[in-house]
Amino acid sequence: MGKAIGIDLGTTNSVVVVMEGGKPTVIINSEGSRLTPSVVAVTSTGERLVGQLARRQAVLNPENTIYSAKRFIGRRYSEVQAEIKNVPYKVVVGPNDAVRFLINGKQYSPEEISSLILRRLVDDAAKYLGEKVTAGDTHLGRDDFDKVLVDWMTNEFMRSHGIDLRTDRQALQRLTDVAEKTKIHCRAPWRRRSVCRSSQRTPPDRNASN
Repeated sequence: MGKAIGIDLGTTNSVVVVMEGGKPTVIINSEGSRLTPSVVAVTSTGERLVGQLARRQAVLNPENTIYSAKRFIGRRYSEVQAEIKNVPYKVVVGPNDAVRFLINGKQYSPEEISSLILRRLVDDAAKYLGEKVTAGDTHLGRDDFDKVLVDWMTNEFMRSHGIDLRTDRQALQRLTDVAEKTKIHCRAPWRRRSVCRSSQRTPPDRNASN
């Protein structure tokens, strides 16, 4: 029997973990990172890209690059109108009011997109461990912080220039990328420590020079 792994299928990024020596170890993927972007893309030739490769080409291929798919799982098309306005790819109604993503003329369910990400994580884990693996439990994540940043940037641009960037799919994708990079930068351990040290500094005595 292969080793059991734990998968966090995140809305923005996903992680796979294995127990080694009684301790959880985050598995490094084939691109040398511990985080795998929860992004799937289909190129003009029909090639499917998952993870960082999919994210890298998102600006040039926004309509066929799916992210935040997990937001749509288990929900009806009529329930996700607000979410549809915030993504550059095409979300259409499927059978029984189901959500479907339209990619190069073909419809995909949110579950299909998520399964491609899960398969990539399992494959990376198998390569890392050099043996067969079995998937463990997954749990939900959120990218609400990204949306808050994107909303703020688009609102500020609208206020300053009178242009709504939400109507431009490439601009919306660029803003989403910026929001994600900003979030990762701000949550880096060294930056958190720096912020903590700064907040703990004793303010100068204004009367010291008097």
